[in-house]
Amino acid sequence: MIISKKILVIMSVASIAMLIGEIISIKHGIDYYGWRLWLGISLSVIASVSCIIDVIKNNNPRKMFWIISFIIFGSVGTFVYLIQRKDDIEKR
Repeated sequence: MIISKKILVIMSVASIAMLIGEIISIKHGIDYYGWRLWLGISLSVIASVSCIIDVIKNNNPRKMFWIISFIIFGSVGTFVYLIQRKDDIEKR
């Protein structure tokens, strides 16, 4: 992996928490320019791109499934992939 698995897990969980916090803030009308939204999206993109590169490098048997899940679900897909990564690589 380009970035350590532990760091990627922290990044994906942090981005999920930041995006949830942003949704709650918007719902309650708190106005502060959305820095949490941009930080959460940035962390999510970095973690997803790193995992996409890992999927391609390791020739994962479910390559298309994981790439689509990273694109559609972002950090949640990244978190699930990091948990399932060892099992997917062993299946080859």
